Amino acid sequence: MNEIFPVLAGTLIGVVIPYLTTLRRGIALLVVLSMVFGVVASSISGELRESWVYILVDSAQVAVAGGLMWVLAARWRNRAASKRPSSGDSWQPPRSGPS
Repeated sequence: MNEIFPVLAGTLIGVVIPYLTTLRRGIALLVVLSMVFGVVASSISGELRESWVYILVDSAQVAVAGGLMWVLAARWRNRAASKRPSSGDSWQPPRSGPS
């Protein structure tokens, strides 16, 4: 149950980053936010009292979840953009009937 927070934090980061910044800044932001939320997750779960190594584990979980969601969000955005008609095209309903 303690591993839900890092995954949810990474998911949120991965969804938001593609819409806010460029690729280089997004990578830097992902690394920084992964460390911040890794520390928060370790302190919430109480793992920080046992060892500081848990910060690395939780930060890695945030980074992996964020990276995967970033890729999925970027693919979804590109797919949605490619399906939109360009400004000169008019929308035509699909043809139905015998082919």
